[in-house]
Amino acid sequence: MKYEVRCECGKTHTVGAADAGSSLRCCCSRTVDVPALHMLRTSVGEYGVSPVVQLQAMLQRGELPGERACACCGRNTDHLIPVSVVCERVINAGPSGGANTDLAGCLFFGIAWLIMRSSQKPVQHGTDVSFVLPVRVCGACDHTLAAPKELRAALGATPAYAAVFDQYPNALVRRVS
Repeated sequence: MKYEVRCECGKTHTVGAADAGSSLRCCCSRTVDVPALHMLRTSVGEYGVSPVVQLQAMLQRGELPGERACACCGRNTDHLIPVSVVCERVINAGPSGGANTDLAGCLFFGIAWLIMRSSQKPVQHGTDVSFVLPVRVCGACDHTLAAPKELRAALGATPAYAAVFDQYPNALVRRVS
């Protein structure tokens, strides 16, 4: 993503995320300070802080995102249902290579390869990003929320939750019993 910063002389400079927090020299010989990345992002309407980080902070502080209104019908309620949202999971992959093709060449090299391979640790890809989110739902609407589509719609009524779905549109959603 490219961002714009303006010199006092009025000239606009295009910068990238890697330029955040640095400074550059304008053709008028002035120094232009490039704001921090969160400020650059905010200036173009992006989230200054990841929606996931914002949501984690709200949950840790005990702040329930949203109002007292039911996420389905809007009636005031204190009834909460827990909903599991799995945005991303760690994938552990073993060392690359297939045993069948590596062992086909020679028995001795195959045995040596197996000994070496057994000492290698699996490679981890990604991070765990998951939540159990409280959703306000009145007693009448509670029974209508079973399928992931309805749960996603109810979660989307809360802006902090909707922002996470914008970032992770394929998140898995299920009701926790």
